[in-house]
Amino acid sequence: MLKGIETNKTGLFFLAGCLSALAVNVNYLAGVCLLGPMALLLFPPGWFRLSRCVMAGLGGVVSLVALFSPYLIVGHGALQSYFSMQRSFLHNYSGALSERLQCVFWMTFYLGLILPILLGWIRRFPFNLADEASRRTMILPVWFTSSFPATLLSGHPYQHYFILCFAPATLMLAILFREGAVPSRLALMPLWLSSVFFMGTEVKRNVTIALYTSRVDYTEIARQVGQAKVLDIRTFHAVFYLSDLKPFDVYLFSDHIDIFFRQNAWKRYMQDLAQNPLYVVAPYKGCERHEVEAPVCQWLHDHYTQTYAVNVRHIHKSRPNKFSLSLYKLREPSEQQPSSGL
Repeated sequence: MLKGIETNKTGLFFLAGCLSALAVNVNYLAGVCLLGPMALLLFPPGWFRLSRCVMAGLGGVVSLVALFSPYLIVGHGALQSYFSMQRSFLHNYSGALSERLQCVFWMTFYLGLILPILLGWIRRFPFNLADEASRRTMILPVWFTSSFPATLLSGHPYQHYFILCFAPATLMLAILFREGAVPSRLALMPLWLSSVFFMGTEVKRNVTIALYTSRVDYTEIARQVGQAKVLDIRTFHAVFYLSDLKPFDVYLFSDHIDIFFRQNAWKRYMQDLAQNPLYVVAPYKGCERHEVEAPVCQWLHDHYTQTYAVNVRHIHKSRPNKFSLSLYKLREPSEQQPSSGL
């Protein structure tokens, strides 16, 4: 959009609308982050043009229609079902009060780290909506401000959500370096120390994950399954990526069915199992460790044979971790045991 303002090319606003819709489709929280910058670029005096707003909106609509065209082609209420499912899932996905308080804590913590950058930016580039040059320098702070509500919306204190805040903050810091207006070293010291600490923990985490995944024969799983679809019962989704598996259910992540169906999650699994998926992947000894409900375990016992299992133990604990799994294959009808009551 800024390029469209600089060159006075309305077509760039259409392109910006298309890209914004794509970003929102990838991550709904991006929509909240973009609200502030888009409002600043479209509506302030001096930049406001009705044609620009129309083109940006049209670009968003065209992009969304293109994205959801497969649902429109399928018909039979597929698009309505998709949005209904998304709405219900997001409603159930909302975090508990304790998690929301953690979000507020981390937001406050990160704001404290980034505050010297914001203050340095305001000193170097004072805000003035009436001045075009000043409006340009307001884009990054407004983007940063818009990103904070986005981190709170889900109610889950996942660290990757806060990357939304660090993107504009990093750009502001780089520009301040270029302008020779960087905040004092002492003011930035907490940010540097935190960055080193978190980078170290992430490196350690990545090394640990590499060790865990090396203990699972994903190639063998891929060889066994081939092109068949696999039903996931609370198994970490890495097996689908690393073995290139196709999910049987529309919900892939290990906790999504529990989030959506809550205490009725096992009924969803039973509905899926009744359709006889050729392969099922479940937690390692999930029945013995009570991670899988008894009716589901009974069905697996009566109709499936375990073909692969791996117990990936925690480095500092003896119990299996989330990379542990068991793979089951559907028996031939003549080999299946009659279902027994529980």
